[in-house]
Amino acid sequence: MTPAAHSAPSLPSALPEREKITPPEMIFFGLWSLFADIGEIVGALAWVIPIAGQGLWLLMAAFGMMTSAVIAIWLWFRGGSFGAAKKLVVFLIGSVFDSLMAGVLPLRTISLFVAVWIHNHPKLTALTAHVVKAGVVK
Repeated sequence: MTPAAHSAPSLPSALPEREKITPPEMIFFGLWSLFADIGEIVGALAWVIPIAGQGLWLLMAAFGMMTSAVIAIWLWFRGGSFGAAKKLVVFLIGSVFDSLMAGVLPLRTISLFVAVWIHNHPKLTALTAHVVKAGVVK
């Protein structure tokens, strides 16, 4: 076999600046996600109020689901040459765990920032996956 056949798999190159998620996008969607998480925490705490509390909880839960759907669609359309599916899966898993925890933890916001980091650092993400696959980190 030739030496080229034994070379390591190629890693994606760094994203051009125009493909990265910009700071204004991060701030806008991060604050929107944080606001939804805070609203869900307030809704969970208001649950003990007889009728208004349950209504507020339902309203905040619906707002949280809508927020997760809008951000997931934005992440999908934002695309990118590497990890479009990975960042969406990370965000969706975070949103599902956020829903399972009844919105008491800010998991949606945390998973959003992890998905943005994955999008903006494809070379490091691929290198990490390659190291784990090679069995260096167990």
